[in-house]
Amino acid sequence: MDEDETPSDTRVQLKLSRMQLLTAAGAGLAAALVPTAVAADTNPGTGRLSFPYFPPVQGSYTTEQIQDILNAVVTTRYLVADAVYYTVTHGLVSGPALTSQQVGLARFQYEIDFLASIGAIPVTTTATVGLSDPTLLPKIQLATSVVTMSMFITATREFAELGQPVLAKWMAQLAAREAESVQSVRSAAGNPSLPNAFETDLFLYTRDGLDALKGLGLWGGTGPPVPYPGRDAILAAAGPWANRIIQRRPNDAGSSIRVSGLGDLDTILAERP
Repeated sequence: MDEDETPSDTRVQLKLSRMQLLTAAGAGLAAALVPTAVAADTNPGTGRLSFPYFPPVQGSYTTEQIQDILNAVVTTRYLVADAVYYTVTHGLVSGPALTSQQVGLARFQYEIDFLASIGAIPVTTTATVGLSDPTLLPKIQLATSVVTMSMFITATREFAELGQPVLAKWMAQLAAREAESVQSVRSAAGNPSLPNAFETDLFLYTRDGLDALKGLGLWGGTGPPVPYPGRDAILAAAGPWANRIIQRRPNDAGSSIRVSGLGDLDTILAERP
């Protein structure tokens, strides 16, 4: 598939109500008028809590458009799917590393499926893979995971600014899953991290993460182009893991689960489709 082609199922339009659009537009306008974030109120005598609404930037800040954020997010899924497909089909990994890559392939495809279903359209579907030094592969994969995880954190904040709580929650679910991937890739790269209480926030705008991925050479680089091979090819390369992935889309709790004792452990740990 050429870079400027988009899969037919990505042409689904976002179904936003007029009120949601007005809320989003209003938030973006307000952001442009607020040059710096208001400091959090830490005086316990005030009897209220107050925290910044927008990032503490110098100058103006305008939240990205919903469509642009979704487009950036889904682009990352195509790029990593292409790159991992290349490593798997070219025999660059084996053993436990191969299993991990196959799991990743299946996961990325199901993430593409969901994001496409809500209207996300990739900026590009073609990755570039520069491996002049194959020993850098684990580090490149780790850096890619860190960048994409931080992009999803940024997208979560931006959707919150736009008054889109469900989209923000979906991004949080995506970021949480990517954070798990970061830890596993760190171990594979022999680069364990020091214990941290919070993940690192790297980007002001979700789109900035795409620039970082370009800087890593994952797209628009000097390496050979790897077009998205299609859904069937990705899942075939994933092997048995194509059918073992659970929670293939974010779920939405319409009510809270009830836990009255240890007898409800299975309720918490249940595998959800």
